[in-house]
Amino acid sequence: QLSPDRFIITGVFDKINGVDRGGIAMIDSSGALVEDVFDGLGCGEYEYAVSSGSTTYKYIAGIVPTQDGSFYIHGGYHGYDDGSTNDTTQRMVSRLYGLEVGVREQEYSTVLSLFPNPSDGPLRIASSGLNWLGAGITVFDPQGRKVAEGTLLEEAPELDLRDLPSGCYVVQVTTTQGQRLMAKWTRE
Repeated sequence: QLSPDRFIITGVFDKINGVDRGGIAMIDSSGALVEDVFDGLGCGEYEYAVSSGSTTYKYIAGIVPTQDGSFYIHGGYHGYDDGSTNDTTQRMVSRLYGLEVGVREQEYSTVLSLFPNPSDGPLRIASSGLNWLGAGITVFDPQGRKVAEGTLLEEAPELDLRDLPSGCYVVQVTTTQGQRLMAKWTRE
C-alpha cells in the first residue's frame, strides 16, 4: 500500500481487467487499474533450460522499498517495461529509476535510530520530534517479505524481535501523519 487509495500488486499475471500488465500493476482501493503508473507491458519471459526440458517464467515476486525512497522489484523475468523505462536487459532484480509512485521522499532532518544495532532481539526506536503513539511498524527481511508488523503504543518503544532469525532487516515506521522512516537493523 502506497497511500489509502493506491496499491502495487505483483505476481504471475499477464492482464488486469483485460489490460496488458505483466507481473506488476497499480490499483486503487476499488480494484480498478491505475493507468498513470506501471502502464507498460511489465516483465518479459525468462526461459530456464535444463537437460529434461525448459520452464518459462514471467512474474514479479515482490517490490522492496529502500531507505532513499526508491524501489527494487524481483522475480523470474527477462526484460522490463513499466511505461517510463523499457529495458530488455533487465533480469531477476531491477531498480525502478525515475518512477514517481506517490511516495514521499524521506525527510532527512528526521532520522530513525534503532539501538542496539546489531542486537539479539530487543530493539529500541528513537527519533527526535516525532510522536510514536499509533505509528505503524513493519519489519522486512532481505527478500522484502514482511516478517513482523504492529502498532507502537508508547513514547519510547521497545520491540521484542527475538523470534526473527539472524540476519539483516529493514525497519519501517509510518507515523499517524503519514511520515515514513526506514532504517537497517541487524539481528545477531
